[in-house]
Amino acid sequence: MVTLAIAAILLSLAVPSFQTMIANNRITSQLNELVTAVNYGRSEAAKSNTTVILCGSANPTVAAPVCGGTAIGWLLFTSGDGNNSFDVATDTLIRVGTFIHPSIQVSANPALADGLVINANGSTNEDGNIAIAAICDDRDNDGTFDVAFGKELRVAPSGHIQAVSSPIAICTFP
Repeated sequence: MVTLAIAAILLSLAVPSFQTMIANNRITSQLNELVTAVNYGRSEAAKSNTTVILCGSANPTVAAPVCGGTAIGWLLFTSGDGNNSFDVATDTLIRVGTFIHPSIQVSANPALADGLVINANGSTNEDGNIAIAAICDDRDNDGTFDVAFGKELRVAPSGHIQAVSSPIAICTFP
């Protein structure tokens, strides 16, 4: 009985740590997936000598996905018509991703919200602004996303990628 009591106490102490570790890994995994998408987009832009767009999508897994809406995922595509919207007739879809867990929110600043334009030389067309994606979760279930546990992906105009660990400044961009 004493052994079972000690095991129960140790287990009750370990479970919250595992839950925290799992939540942290979800955010890190999503950040890594976005970093990979940007790097892959830069590679494809250089390889095909064309413009590649990374945009958020409310319906990334349908037959004809579109950019915009409340993003549950993202699209990476070459832009045959020069705009930031995916068009099946003129653009080539390279890669699609979905956000891995409903408790995670990915919010983008204005430089990234309309789609990250990646040029053939690896730079971005964001008018000299840094494109930022904030990745957060509602760790304490209070209805707000927590900057204390969030991470940021920053893409400089040169195309340089920086990952910023928690705490971050903001989880939800206006």
